[in-house]
Amino acid sequence: MRLALIFPRMKYKTGDPPTGLALIAAIIRRAGHDVEVVDSTFHPIMQYVNNRLESFNPDFVCVYVDSLSFNLAINICDDAKRKKKTVIIGGPHATLKPESLKKHADYIVVGEADEVILEIIEGKHKKGVIKPKKPDLSKLPIPAYDLLEMDKYMRLWHPLDSVNPNLRGTSIISSRGCPFQCSFCQPVLEKMFGKGVRTRTVNSIIEEIKYLKKEYDIDGVFFHDDTFTVRKKWVDNFCNKLLKEKIKILWGMNTRIDQLDEKLMKLMYKAGLRVMHIGIESGSQRMLDEIYNKGIDLSKVPQTITKAKKIGIQCLCFFMMGAPGETREEIEQTIKFAASLDATEATATIATPLPGTYLYEKTKKKYKVTKDFSNFDYYKNRAFEDPTLSLKKLKWLQKKLLIKFYTRPKRWGYIARHLFSLKGWRTMYLKIMRFM
Repeated sequence: MRLALIFPRMKYKTGDPPTGLALIAAIIRRAGHDVEVVDSTFHPIMQYVNNRLESFNPDFVCVYVDSLSFNLAINICDDAKRKKKTVIIGGPHATLKPESLKKHADYIVVGEADEVILEIIEGKHKKGVIKPKKPDLSKLPIPAYDLLEMDKYMRLWHPLDSVNPNLRGTSIISSRGCPFQCSFCQPVLEKMFGKGVRTRTVNSIIEEIKYLKKEYDIDGVFFHDDTFTVRKKWVDNFCNKLLKEKIKILWGMNTRIDQLDEKLMKLMYKAGLRVMHIGIESGSQRMLDEIYNKGIDLSKVPQTITKAKKIGIQCLCFFMMGAPGETREEIEQTIKFAASLDATEATATIATPLPGTYLYEKTKKKYKVTKDFSNFDYYKNRAFEDPTLSLKKLKWLQKKLLIKFYTRPKRWGYIARHLFSLKGWRTMYLKIMRFM
């Protein structure tokens, strides 16, 4: 059989390759079928997708769809169906709103699609909505990176650019799921991956890092796990394995402020950790407790970030603004709080109640929520109407946070490192343009 996996990203270029599709491709190829990944990230026109499908002529067309790419994805699906291809849809939107996709696909995968795609093309499932079993992560192969435009991705990759903008690297995932109940993520993550956290083996991650170093000469990796340090024993084993095998790799990860302590940070630094991405979300404890259900104590944020900085770990903090019920004063509080931190980087997005989340259900009770999925763009658009704060004013406050943060002298070194590097200029430009 011949299968085309389509990643319809045409709006924002990033350095993060679609490793989920590359993993499915590796599974399909391991079973002896022909497979291609059609990634529009660097070719943001429909003609590119059409040309690739025409030249490959697949039996099955599998399309990834999230809420932001919904309109583009269904256009691709409808075109493939007109050409008598069997269409499979997977991804977050398929999991959350499968009913919105029924007329556009033959198969809709709700949840993790890794192994079920192979079962579909081998005729083991009837058409319709499929809820697959959870795959054993320890048995999954290394993603088919060779089917992706890795050189282009690595030119844009920037999670460690606060260390050195010229580092070559990519992003990988060592676990799936999150045990926390933040209103802007859950219960979506539980519907995708189940409750709790499932983990790949330390050895499988070490082997993938070795492969990436050998094949792509990388300097660093970033772990896009939802909360990397929730698995303390696993992290301890991973760090000690890196040290024992003397693997020279710098790395970064996503974490929470309440999942860090000084001993753990020192061990991770010794093993190559240089950057942590931390979701703070707001400078208002009320917002964290009542709206976001974040479960963190705001008073502990500054001291933890300062400790990390002293160890040698740089922090990027995520903030959101414009959530339902958030006051102008609370947004200003967030701006002041963000600027005061010893973090190296910050990003400010528009609070977006993504379909299927607790925040979405709460928002639609009091506000008019858009039905156009393309408006769920947390960089530039607002997904609901708030008569107390216009989108124009909100976007100004978003920029105000970034201006206040990056004009502080403690961030000048970060900016200077970018100004003296061609890659640094490029990545800084892409970051800025997301908010324009």
